[in-house]
Amino acid sequence: MTHDLTQAPPHPSVVIFVHVFYPDVWSEMARVIAAHVATPFRLVITTPLDPSEIVPLASPFLISQVTRTSENRGRDILPFLLALEAEEPFEIGLKLHTKRSPHRADGHLWRQSILASLLPPPPGVDEIISALRDTPKLGLLAPEGLLLPLRDRLNDNRRQAERLAAEICGGHGRAVLKQGWFAAGSMFWFRRGALQDLSASRLIGEFPPERGQLDSTGAHALERLFVIAAEHRGFVALPADALAQASSVKTKEDAHRIAAERPPSEHSWLPSRPLLIAQRYVPFLAWTYRRIPPRLQQGLRRILPSASKRPPRSS
Repeated sequence: MTHDLTQAPPHPSVVIFVHVFYPDVWSEMARVIAAHVATPFRLVITTPLDPSEIVPLASPFLISQVTRTSENRGRDILPFLLALEAEEPFEIGLKLHTKRSPHRADGHLWRQSILASLLPPPPGVDEIISALRDTPKLGLLAPEGLLLPLRDRLNDNRRQAERLAAEICGGHGRAVLKQGWFAAGSMFWFRRGALQDLSASRLIGEFPPERGQLDSTGAHALERLFVIAAEHRGFVALPADALAQASSVKTKEDAHRIAAERPPSEHSWLPSRPLLIAQRYVPFLAWTYRRIPPRLQQGLRRILPSASKRPPRSS
């Protein structure tokens, strides 16, 4: 696919949002974006850092760019929602952040697998954008193996997620979450209209000051609700490796079935059900696990029985 940049609008229909907390990881991401995105796009960077620490993106397809400085609050979620609310109308977006997950020994591998899925080599990105444009029902595209059922993956965020889901969908939050799915890692392609219910000005009170929390914050609850928000607006979400099936999906149940047929990513480790029950009803187990060294966590995941080695059940 070729693009005549002399005819490109000053505000293109594709916007890439990146929250930069780790400048070295952004340098890696910038190289991937420059090499793999071959359609006119706008770049919106959010960061709590001095903008001079962020290397510029060099791409002939970059039409415009803005860097929005923000306080270190709400991880990548609140800055994204604020930038989304401030942005001029556009059609298709890509949400990224400089994910390092220092509490996980496989954090860098998880990030690299997400980037490989969402930003494949040419013509992969053009195919994703074309599918979103040609399939009005498709509202969100998650990384391969990371569109997962919410059941048993709410951790300590259940009560806040239930309340927020009820506010977004106008129904019973627990029932919504029971059938819900989410994009693990909070990076995905999306249609702007799919996220219109996530208002930063309304949700800003959900985000406490940053204290290095590993869970149980507004950011952790809301990152699990992007797919639910899209489905509430009548859209569907799919994993990136199901893109070819997008035109045949009519309902969210169709999309859930397709996602359930695919094996989860190796980075989406989920304990077996007995361990999940123990974690839920013996709270100190989860508290203790989150505070042991990352390499020991990885060792435990290798020896403990896992529920993520089999495809998740459909809803």
